[in-house]
Amino acid sequence: MFFRRLLLLAGAAAVSFAAKTSTAVEWNALPPAVQAAAGKWPAPANAARSYEKIIIDGATFFELKIKTPGGKAQEILFRPDGTVAETEEEIEMSRVPAPARVAIQKAAEGKTLVKVDVIRRNGKELYEGEIRDNGKKFAPVFDAAGKRVD
Repeated sequence: MFFRRLLLLAGAAAVSFAAKTSTAVEWNALPPAVQAAAGKWPAPANAARSYEKIIIDGATFFELKIKTPGGKAQEILFRPDGTVAETEEEIEMSRVPAPARVAIQKAAEGKTLVKVDVIRRNGKELYEGEIRDNGKKFAPVFDAAGKRVD
């Protein structure tokens, strides 16, 4: 019974951690549909743009990273057909709903809160706090109600 439970827990843990690889790519390595969609994405004229090919559990995505002259970051994850899978945008803490803000602040207690992002995925807004602790980075994600989402 113990070993069966252990195997079940190990299997659940393996499923919950997505295998992810990313590689920087140039504009001309993006599929035409991604080039068309990324080319239309609004950003200040003097913003820096970079691109990555990301593979998550065997599925391929392409990410556009935008860094504004003011230092704010935005990431747009495209499917190969040019549709948007997810966006992530650095925001001010004051824009985070109170329950999520409290959860992020609690997660960062005694550590350094580097930045806060809003993630838009599947019609939902999630809030991520990038936190550093003794040189290690972690980024817990919460829904608007302050519940941790993985």
